Amino acid sequence: MKSIFKQEWKVVECGTQDKCWCRMIVLKTLKKYDPDDDNEDSIVVEMGMIDSYIAKYVVKLHNAEIKRQNKN
Repeated sequence: MKSIFKQEWKVVECGTQDKCWCRMIVLKTLKKYDPDDDNEDSIVVEMGMIDSYIAKYVVKLHNAEIKRQNKN
């Protein structure tokens, strides 16, 4: 399995507009998302692919599973 699925994620704004509908999912270890930087290895879901509500829900489920696996 890819290592991105074994790490915690977080939701970030895409950075294209002040009030954009979409969100990105990136690795929690990424300090700050900058669209001009080469962060390709840290991006789980790219901009324009998922809305804020669903992104937060997916990240919550994923991170809970990671924590559950680490307890065992």
